[in-house]
Amino acid sequence: MMATAEVDVAYLAVQVGVPELDINTAVTAPTPDVVRIILQAVASKLRDFEQEKFQLEIELEGAIRSSESRCEQFKATTDKALKDVEQLRQKLQDEGRLPDSSTFRRDMHLIRSASQKTAEDPWRMSSRT
Repeated sequence: MMATAEVDVAYLAVQVGVPELDINTAVTAPTPDVVRIILQAVASKLRDFEQEKFQLEIELEGAIRSSESRCEQFKATTDKALKDVEQLRQKLQDEGRLPDSSTFRRDMHLIRSASQKTAEDPWRMSSRT
């Protein structure tokens, strides 16, 4: 004798798109036609879910590529800014107007360090935008 499991017939009927009467019939006195109707509805829902999953995977891949591209752009901008700062520093040094070099080196080290951390963790940068 098989144990009967409780079935939320109303929930299944709504989710699968099959009349509640057919679900009740499948639970209490299944016929091949009712089982076929329910299985066809389940298969249709599964195809819909697979299509939705596929679409979401495409959107996710697009979002990842976009984020990676933005991170590369941020890195390029940062690298350019660092190069500009180095050029300005050299110009100031050539003109004899360079600020205290130990403070400047410390500041440049902090900027480079922050830039490298951002490049290593692209999500960190994108979460700030």
